[in-house]
Amino acid sequence: MLCQVERTFALQCGPALAHLLGREDLPPERDLDRGFLLDVLEKIGPDCAEYALPVLIDFIDKEANTTNVMQALRLVQSFDQQIRERYQYVLAPLLKRIESQGESLK
Repeated sequence: MLCQVERTFALQCGPALAHLLGREDLPPERDLDRGFLLDVLEKIGPDCAEYALPVLIDFIDKEANTTNVMQALRLVQSFDQQIRERYQYVLAPLLKRIESQGESLK
């Protein structure tokens, strides 16, 4: 539903979606499509950077699904450099590790 609504409504749901993206304790029967959460955060775009960036960094670090990792990386790269710089000591080593694993950052 959120992928179909206007961006202004998605903006209101952004913090809750970022929270869900970071949850690791959901039972398996809750088959949460994390790609869907990323789709909505992408719809919100750089306006979600303040609350989503720490969650995205942790998500990228732990996620096994390469498609989701690449989608999260694209979202992080769309954020303002000034906001990303606050996390430079965590983000830079993570990006290097992904590059060394052969993932394209484009």
